[in-house]
Amino acid sequence: MENKEEKNVEPVPYFIHEGIMARMAECNKKLLVALIVAVIALVVNNIVWVVYEGVVHGDDKEIVYEQEANP
Repeated sequence: MENKEEKNVEPVPYFIHEGIMARMAECNKKLLVALIVAVIALVVNNIVWVVYEGVVHGDDKEIVYEQEANP
């Protein structure tokens, strides 16, 4: 069974549909660019953090292990 609202729906002209699809495609491109920028920023941030941790907390300390001689 169909609703009363579905019976009264008029078809949308094709040029309006084309305009909406063009705007949606442009918005999708902008969102894709924003996603790529965010991923690149995340990767760069992680690389900088790893380098910083390596420089500040690097393995510049020498650890000496001593063992007692067994008789």
